[in-house]
Amino acid sequence: MLQASSTSARRFGLSKCNVKAEPLQNTPLRERRARWFADIYRDLDIPSGWHYRRIHYRMISQDPPLPFHQGGVYQNTMECWSALNTAARDAVALGLIPLDAFVDRRNPSPFTHVEHPIDTRIDGINGEITSIAPVQFFLPVLPRYGELQPGVVPQPYHIELWAEKSTMNDVLVPLALRYNTNLITGIGELSYTACRNLIDRIRGDVERPVRILYISDFDPSGRSMPVAVARKIEFELDRQELDHDVQLRPILLTHNQCVQYRYRAPPSKRLTGVLVGLNSALVKEQPSLTRSKRCTRASLRGS
Repeated sequence: MLQASSTSARRFGLSKCNVKAEPLQNTPLRERRARWFADIYRDLDIPSGWHYRRIHYRMISQDPPLPFHQGGVYQNTMECWSALNTAARDAVALGLIPLDAFVDRRNPSPFTHVEHPIDTRIDGINGEITSIAPVQFFLPVLPRYGELQPGVVPQPYHIELWAEKSTMNDVLVPLALRYNTNLITGIGELSYTACRNLIDRIRGDVERPVRILYISDFDPSGRSMPVAVARKIEFELDRQELDHDVQLRPILLTHNQCVQYRYRAPPSKRLTGVLVGLNSALVKEQPSLTRSKRCTRASLRGS
């Protein structure tokens, strides 16, 4: 069953998220929808590695049309497409279809620079020291030594930078390389695939704590992203029975940073109470990562 722990926010050092940000609520609708998709996935014999969009086109091209879980038939509509996305995600979470059933094209490939312990070694040894017979005189064949590879003593924390946009790569890529941290970027909220990939990266490194520094816009959607992603990670840790020390911490953009750098939301945005209060005191641009590289550089230097 899909479950969401009430202690998730406290465990990850975050405030309690709203219902929209809760990724895994145990509801009969979500379970029924997940089983509906899993049945179709098996009936159509869909191979692993397909994207949601490709599955959607396969489903709408069936004759006779496939049944829709809410009644009627599955059609090429936004309602059916949205239902497919959530149903496929929940089917994976329930274990009804494989974890690698879908390819994730929403998030670019990660920049991985985290170092792991390596013992010092000598590569490329070949040949042996030949024994010398008592009555013979010749030079022995000595071993050939390759390049000496130094060992690696990694930093005590596994640190990753997660950002909802790739427009900051000119700042974040050099930073990740300099401090041997991984950089994960996406388009909007980081996906379940990105969270499962994190679990794969840290699975064999139980002793080292993991800290995810999350970067998102200061708007209603951006403020809920860190909590929603933390829920996904917690669910995967619990489901796979892993006891890793993982914490996710929002570092950009925050209310204090918006006040310091005088950013405001544009009139076109639906304003929450926090943003209304922020706008009443500020007179500049939208609190967006794309417009705030100066704030990002300064804040990361100070963190």
